[in-house]
Amino acid sequence: MEAYQISPFKVLRSNAGYYIGRTYFDVELEADLPWSRDSHGYYATSEEATKALQWWKENDDPSA
Repeated sequence: MEAYQISPFKVLRSNAGYYIGRTYFDVELEADLPWSRDSHGYYATSEEATKALQWWKENDDPSA
């Protein structure tokens, strides 16, 4: 099995809105694909999600 390169937490977007999650690089597709959704909900704007991500990194990052 091939090892995945998992990204740090970052702001991502889906049809439901913006969220905090991670991606991985798929070698065959040569593209970053969603790996996880780690926020408990979605944000209406990228600015809201970015503020939440910054707070999360400073206070609640589970990888810290």
